[in-house]
Amino acid sequence: MLSFAEYERDRIRSSWDDVRRKRVERGIHGASNPPTGYRKGPDARLVVSHRQAMAIGEAFEMAAQGGNLGAIGRLLRQRGIRGNDGSGTWSPSSVAHLLENRAYLGEARNGPYVKRDAHPALVDPVTWRLAQRRPRRIAPHRAGLLSGLARCATCRAVMTITGGSRAGEDRSYRCSRPAAAPCPAPAAISSQRLDTLAEDLLFSVARRRPQVQRRARSAIHHAELALAQAEDRLARYRDSDATLGVLTDEQYAAGLETRSERVRRLAEELMDRRAAYAASIEGLLEQLPDGWQAMDVPSRRRLLHACFDVLFVAPGRDVRIEDRVFVCETGEGPGGLPAPGCNAVMGTPFVFPRSGRRATRQLNRMLAASRYAWSKEEIERRLREFIGDGDTFPTPKEFVEADQRRLYEHVKMRGGGPLWASRLRVTYPQQGRTTALLWTRDRVEQELEPFLAGRSAWPRYTEFCRAGKQNLRRALVRFAPIEEWAAQFDLSISNMRGPHLVWTDDQIEAACQELIGESGEWPRRADFRRAGLDGCYGAIWRGLGARGWATRLGVRFPDERGGRKPAASPPD
Repeated sequence: MLSFAEYERDRIRSSWDDVRRKRVERGIHGASNPPTGYRKGPDARLVVSHRQAMAIGEAFEMAAQGGNLGAIGRLLRQRGIRGNDGSGTWSPSSVAHLLENRAYLGEARNGPYVKRDAHPALVDPVTWRLAQRRPRRIAPHRAGLLSGLARCATCRAVMTITGGSRAGEDRSYRCSRPAAAPCPAPAAISSQRLDTLAEDLLFSVARRRPQVQRRARSAIHHAELALAQAEDRLARYRDSDATLGVLTDEQYAAGLETRSERVRRLAEELMDRRAAYAASIEGLLEQLPDGWQAMDVPSRRRLLHACFDVLFVAPGRDVRIEDRVFVCETGEGPGGLPAPGCNAVMGTPFVFPRSGRRATRQLNRMLAASRYAWSKEEIERRLREFIGDGDTFPTPKEFVEADQRRLYEHVKMRGGGPLWASRLRVTYPQQGRTTALLWTRDRVEQELEPFLAGRSAWPRYTEFCRAGKQNLRRALVRFAPIEEWAAQFDLSISNMRGPHLVWTDDQIEAACQELIGESGEWPRRADFRRAGLDGCYGAIWRGLGARGWATRLGVRFPDERGGRKPAASPPD
């Protein structure tokens, strides 16, 4: 009897499976109740209910543009749309189930059986895929102006922003690859420096609004084609009986996951491009650069995403930021970039072009951006207007609250708050200590005068350190070069071999004539060193150079291979 029961169970299961397969082949939807927006026709196939279909289409459009589930539920309630159970209460979970239903793509489903184009679709595949993306929440203190745009040039991973626990505190963009799979040369850069450069680049791009919008439309079109092709490849792989017969269950699941992940990534990219284009045509570009300060951070971020695909940052220190950043405007970014948070596979390094059309275009963009960079005079003028009649330098929090973040960024880039406080002759508030007057030119002169008393030559840096005056040594170069300070106190400047005055052309000529003597040949580096004329040798190379002075004095200059060759005839 148990064997007969198992036989009956298998027979019933097989019969029911045949019924489901045949119903799907006829285009009949598997659920007993039709999805919202449809009704069952005489042949049991789904027919569009036009009043509800318009509301469902608007719900998918809202979800594709990033609308939250609560707002979509309120829209459906306002339109009087009822669900399958006859209830008009649309909770976030019920809205999510509605958006996930593939019947709105025209598919008839019943278990593992699927038939495409079984009934009229209420939404296109691109909009349906975009509607599956839920907006990600980013904590305000973790959001950077270039989040998602800045990438490490070594591994192409998205750079995340770190620091900034306090208002106005310095933050930095860093390569996001984890310690388990580290980047061989991770890039890191100050957020103030990179954000300010991006703003200047954006202001220069705003002058080319029609070109930006044309590129954005072209990028959207290509993204839609790529997503449609990925959707089609996913559907053919999923519904192929030949694939199921060849691959194992694990191989089939892995292939399905890979193709689904590609579709999801392309859908997110398309949504970003659509949102960026919407931002560019809202008239925000026309408000630049005057209206930048009045914009909130999301609007600024949308504008940057509308104009740029990616900003590659190369590792390195003591390098100009213009040489570390490569800008790819809309439609110029390379394909196959790792998705944010995807650190499983390391991307190939991005090589900065040093010649050709792309390098020239990059140089022109940096030159155009430099027109919008503030000069020191502009920073000082804005600071004086911001401080007004006050006698204390503003704190970072005061800059942020007064919507002067860009001014604060330029202050940090051009020396920092203490330097500008000393230039404006105001006090600088120090954290954890009382307010004190920092270095000014008057204070430098007052401390230099007793320290230099009785000296005939300018002291070396080690002498400043031995006297505990290293802070004075660091401060004085902010206001004038050492040569100017030495001339002000009537002192000579020391070099490696002893004191000498600042080298003039007459002094260089006299020293060289004495060193050359009757040989008629230009002396070598060792001859200058033995004679204690290292300073003269350095002054020669800062001016005409050794060959230029040899020509001027009418002497022979040594060959690069060690020989001697006659110098050119001296000028008349």
